Amino acid sequence: MKSLRGYTFFAFLLVLVMGCGTLGTSSTPVPAIESTSTVAPSLPPTETPDTASPSPQFVWSFNGGETPFFYPSGIAIDSQNNLYIADTRNHRIVKIDSDGQFITQWGSAGEGQGQFISPTGVAVDTQDKVYVTEAGYNRVQKFDSEGKFLTQWGGSGGRDQSGYPTNIAVDGQGNVFITDAKNLRFQKLYGTGKKLAEWGGQGNEDGQFTAIGFVAVDAEGNVFVNDLESNKVTISKFDNAGNFLTKWSSLTCGFTRQAVSPAEIGGAGGMWFDPQGSLYTADLSWGRICIFDASGSFKGGWGEKGLQPGQLLAPTGIVGDNAGNIYVLDYSSGQVQKFSTK
Repeated sequence: MKSLRGYTFFAFLLVLVMGCGTLGTSSTPVPAIESTSTVAPSLPPTETPDTASPSPQFVWSFNGGETPFFYPSGIAIDSQNNLYIADTRNHRIVKIDSDGQFITQWGSAGEGQGQFISPTGVAVDTQDKVYVTEAGYNRVQKFDSEGKFLTQWGGSGGRDQSGYPTNIAVDGQGNVFITDAKNLRFQKLYGTGKKLAEWGGQGNEDGQFTAIGFVAVDAEGNVFVNDLESNKVTISKFDNAGNFLTKWSSLTCGFTRQAVSPAEIGGAGGMWFDPQGSLYTADLSWGRICIFDASGSFKGGWGEKGLQPGQLLAPTGIVGDNAGNIYVLDYSSGQVQKFSTK
């Protein structure tokens, strides 16, 4: 099971791409939680969380409104603390406020401007422009904060285009970074879509990837990319020009097995940097959040697997605001939850 667990989310994305290659949505969405017995195994009963790091307090959850989320995969936040959720199998973007109130949505199944085929990643720049990756159509679309289409780029997945662009991040200068799951690389582009550079490739050497996942950028412009290397999560750190700096593996997350050995992160989820520069990463296999400094030193972790308020099944996205609130997107339970650290 361990060899399969790490690759679950990436296999899941490929299933989404293949399943949505022909347009249209399911008239009766299958409840996401039905698949969790194989997607995200439960923590062994002998494992207990490290109580040194207090868990944030649950505030609210939102499941998509009148149309429930159907495997949501990406989340982003704008300057007004509004949230944007990539609802993958409903082929739409949903915008809500920081109180969990629905604001608007846009998108439908299709290849036209403002339509989507399996949107998996979403990011917002400093001007509140919204970028959406479509793993099902090898495309990135750019919108204003109300969903008005601005531009798009992408292609069939060749070396100068994108192949299964699964995740996206934007730095403070408006540069866009996209993970390319097919070509095992990440690309740096202007906000207009003009490519600046690319890095990566298949392999186990520094700066290479075996199953590239999510990307995040810190306040200094350093780029962090997680990967599943030899059945363990690896996070690689690059400078803004793509030069490899460091990486760390076999990440620990404050859980002990019979108080002896640390438990590894089971699956690579989304990443986010708080205002103090700590890296939060979602462990989608064990239903928890792990916290590290920018060099990879473990700082704490929290989370409990389940369906009750405040519990997580398979978290894939995480963002936060400057008021100490953290928002976690869970594709298996089909909801976003707000937690307060105050």
